[in-house]
Amino acid sequence: MLMRHSPVGMFMTDPQGRVLMGNDQFVLLCGVPLEIAREHGWQAILDAEESQRFQQSLARRNEVLKQLIAL
Repeated sequence: MLMRHSPVGMFMTDPQGRVLMGNDQFVLLCGVPLEIAREHGWQAILDAEESQRFQQSLARRNEVLKQLIAL
């Protein structure tokens, strides 16, 4: 799997932003074990302002995906 061997921190979330998987670099960058990120969401490590920006970005992404699916 490419993600496992990547030197770059990578992770995948579901539409609600819950972490489904992440590689070792993601864990190193975030400083949070993958199990904790899965349970609490990776955005739990963000400060309030960053978390708000992430939620807005996630909402925009979800709207674009809905539009693409409707095509």
